[in-house]
Amino acid sequence: MKYFGTDGIRGVANKELTPDLAYRAGFAAASVLTKNLSHRCKIFIGRDTRISGNMLECALAAGICAAGADVYFLGVLPTPAVAYLTVKHKADAGVVISASHNPFEHNGIKIFGGNGYKLSDAVEEEIESVIDNMPNELKTDGDIGITVDFKEEGASEYAKHIVSCVKGDLSRIKAVLRRTAKQSGEYEVFEIDGCSLDASRRIVTYNGKEVTLTYKEFELLMYLMRHQSIAVTRDKLMEMVWGYEFAGETRTVDMHIKT
Repeated sequence: MKYFGTDGIRGVANKELTPDLAYRAGFAAASVLTKNLSHRCKIFIGRDTRISGNMLECALAAGICAAGADVYFLGVLPTPAVAYLTVKHKADAGVVISASHNPFEHNGIKIFGGNGYKLSDAVEEEIESVIDNMPNELKTDGDIGITVDFKEEGASEYAKHIVSCVKGDLSRIKAVLRRTAKQSGEYEVFEIDGCSLDASRRIVTYNGKEVTLTYKEFELLMYLMRHQSIAVTRDKLMEMVWGYEFAGETRTVDMHIKT
């Protein structure tokens, strides 16, 4: 095949593997994999830490959205995590931007189906055909795909999945982690009005029952409980919890606070 090798589309970033090729590959993959679907398609994208990963991720996502499919960004995750989350959330495809053991200047685009497995040669050949014969008309208006930031949820779900696969006793490991946290001053438990938050074990209970929170919800609650005696503005919460001076709509905070 012209583009696909034994493990996806690979090459030196910005030489063999350009943003233009990534865009066309995203468009072609979304077009081929969704042509027989009766629902709006969603595709998960994960990547490794290579410097070219962000560039290729953006180009790939643009092509997917131009074909009318939605993109869920998973951020930096291993290949098995992307496959696992693709299947768990019944996505129509998953993509990993990585070149495995190859030098850092290389990168690759690995595409697999909704079942979490590599595409067949026939499907890859069909994708290559679209890459070389891009249509003149793209999706418009409400048919254009959107992007969804699924990084925190995805990483949290995969971490829980890995722990659930361990059959042995993790109590000694947890004890060591608690001792380490205590020695470093990170061992904290906050309590207020029936709500208890264990910072070292990342466990929240309310009236004795454990509460499941996303990563960002936990960080937000912990910050508020640590500073319960002072008034905190939305801008301050965005800066301290999100880790940067947020320049957009600060009402984002409201979505993470449940009464």
